[in-house]
Amino acid sequence: MEDDKKRMNADVVTTFLNVPIFVNLHRSVAYILMMFIFIGLPYIVLNSFAHNLWTSPFHPMLELDEQIPFISVSILAYMTLYIYYPIFAILLSKEMFHEKGSMIMNNFLLLTWFCFAFFFIFPTEITLRPTNIEGPFRLVYETLYTLDENYNAFPSLHVAHSLFILLASIWLYSNEKQIPIIFLMMLTLLWILLFISTLTTKQHYVFDAVSGAIVGYVFWLRCQKQLIFSKIN
Repeated sequence: MEDDKKRMNADVVTTFLNVPIFVNLHRSVAYILMMFIFIGLPYIVLNSFAHNLWTSPFHPMLELDEQIPFISVSILAYMTLYIYYPIFAILLSKEMFHEKGSMIMNNFLLLTWFCFAFFFIFPTEITLRPTNIEGPFRLVYETLYTLDENYNAFPSLHVAHSLFILLASIWLYSNEKQIPIIFLMMLTLLWILLFISTLTTKQHYVFDAVSGAIVGYVFWLRCQKQLIFSKIN
C-alpha cells in the first residue's frame, strides 16, 4: 500500500516542485508559475493556432444562445476567474494541505489538458460577440478580444476551472475545517455569477458552459476518489 501511495504522488506536480529552481520558492508562487507554464502558455498557443490555421468545424449554437441578452457589466463576474487562481495556489500551499495540494493540482492540470485536446480537435468559434460595445466596460472588452481570440470555447475552461476550485475548497473545508465558511459561501455565489457571465458576455455558448461544468465535476470526482484512497492508506 505504501508503494501505491508513492506511485500516486509521483506526478507532474511533485516533479515540478522538486526542480532545483523551484525548491526554494514559496509553494504558492511555485503553483502560480506551474499554472502559467502548463495552462497559460499552452492556452495562448492553441488560441493562436485555432485562429490562424483552422476553419472551425464545430458550432454548437442553440436558439437559446441568441435569446440570452448581452449584459456589459457581467464582464466583472467573468473576470473573477483570475481571482480563483491565486486563491487556489495559496490554499493548496498551506502546510496542512501539502500532500493533498499536490494531488489536487495534478488533477487540475489533467482537467486542463483534457480541455486542450478538445480545443485542438474541435476549435469552436464563438460568433456571438457584439461588434459595437459602448459604455464604461468598452476598453475591458476590447482588451479581452485582443488577447483572447474567439476560439478555445468547448468545453468552457472558465466554468470547468472555477467549479473544480470551488469543489476542492468545499472538500478541504469539510475535512479540515480550516477555511472560513463565509469564504466558501462567497466563492459559491461568485461561481454562479461567473457561470451566468460566460453567457451574458457572449464568450461562450450554453453548450460550452454546461459541458465545462460537467468536465469540472467529473474531474473533481476523480480527484476526490484519489484523496479518499490516500487517506485510507
